This record gives sequence, structure tokens and C-alpha cells, in this order.
Amino acid sequence: MMVPGQTYSKVAMLCVCSVVVTGFLYINKPYRPQQANAARHAFFIEYIESSTDVTTGKSVQKQMFWAERADGSVCDGANGSIDGGRRVRIGPKKLEVRISDTLKQKSTFNYGTMISGTLVRRPPPTNCTPPPKTGYHLLGEEVVRGFQAHHYQYPPKVLPGGKTDDVHEWAAPELNCFEVKTVTYTRNKAGVLTNIFERKTTNVVQGEPDSSLFEVPEEYQEVLPSELERGLLLNLVRQREGYEAAKKYVIPLAALAQWARGDEMYLKLR
Repeated sequence: MMVPGQTYSKVAMLCVCSVVVTGFLYINKPYRPQQANAARHAFFIEYIESSTDVTTGKSVQKQMFWAERADGSVCDGANGSIDGGRRVRIGPKKLEVRISDTLKQKSTFNYGTMISGTLVRRPPPTNCTPPPKTGYHLLGEEVVRGFQAHHYQYPPKVLPGGKTDDVHEWAAPELNCFEVKTVTYTRNKAGVLTNIFERKTTNVVQGEPDSSLFEVPEEYQEVLPSELERGLLLNLVRQREGYEAAKKYVIPLAALAQWARGDEMYLKLR
């Protein structure tokens, strides 16, 4: 969301959109239904998220990673990024820790008193079938980065201003139904294509990921999620556009509102 009179760089806006949509610059992947006795696989994936304005031809992108253990614990974040952000979810302990290795800060969410079970991702069905209520359509199967993937399409999503999103996902059973490819086509009220968002997998390593990704340094300062996310974003702007740009940068109201909700949940779990 942009406020009248404010201007933002393409790089910074991509980061803010990630914060607002996913929280803490990461993908909130939909969890597929559980299938009895389904095997869970360990792997490490690198991928690129890009957003292209079709009307201008301008595109911005971000390199990301997703690491998943056989016990269902997950670490995801910006791969090799100067913002140094990652998230660790330790399912058996019901902990989610959001970390900035650059700022040496962390925000810990303990869901132990709120939910039953664990935060472990449930084993998906072998065909990665989404819940029926989502209205998905199976369009076929394709090989993506060497993995068989099921191509699903969401029902068109109507956005403010009459825009629509047409979302396609390719989910790979051998990777716990991770979406190895995602494409979202955004059209305006007249039906004209205006933007294309893509997630492309660039590298897959099967087997247990590097254990250091899941390490949470005890010496890191515990802070509110909003403080952590603000620091990550401004540090990214500073590194890519300079100190003066970071000083003048105004965080959109939508991001501030999202962060406030995160702080509220964080305080409830303390």
C-alpha cells in the first residue's frame, strides 16, 4: 500500500510487499492435507522470486531459500542476502524464531500453550491434492528442475480496484509438495495483463540440510517482531541504496499494520 505523496524504490517495495503478504519476508506455504504413512523428505531449495511490471517492463527480484528436515522443522529466508533474515520453525518444540544474523536480534514465538500437536508440517498426500474448499483445478503434470510436479490453478482472486490474480502452482511430491514453481498473472479491470509474479527454483539438494541454518544463537538480543523487521528492511535499503535513502525511507502503513499484529501475537505468547 502506498500513501499519497510518498515514493518508494522498486527494490524496497518488493521487500515491503513480501513483509505485508507473508510476514517477515517469507513465504507462508499452504499445508496440504495429511495422508497416513506418507514419507517426509529432507531437502534444501534455492529459488528466485521476481515481480515484473508488464506495462513498463521493469522487474525486481529476490533470492530465497527453504530448508526442511525429516522431522518437519523448517528454516527459510533470504539466501545470501545482505539483510541477513531467516526464520526457524522447530516443530517438536512448538517454537518459531525470527532471526536477523546481521543485527544479531531474534523474536521467539512459543506456541506451546496455544495449540495442540506440533508445528511440524504434516506429510502431504502423494499427489499434493489441495483441500477441496480452495477450488483448485489440476491442469496436469510437468517436470520442474528434474522433479515431477502437479500443476494446480487457483480460482481467480478479485483484488481492490477490480484487478484479478490468476495463480498457478507446481507442487512436487518428492519435496513434500513444495511449490517448485509459482506464477501469478495480475490483470486490471479491463482484463489487460499488468504484472507477473514468478517463483523459480534454481537449485535442489536432497538430504538433511546444513544444521547451522537451524541454529539460534543465545547471545542474540530478544526484541519485538516489529523492531526486528524494521531493522531488516532499513538495513536492506541502506545497503542497496545508501544511508541517505534509508533516512528518507517511509515505511508504508500496510507494513506497519502487519507488524503491529505480529507484536500483538508475540506479546500474547510471552
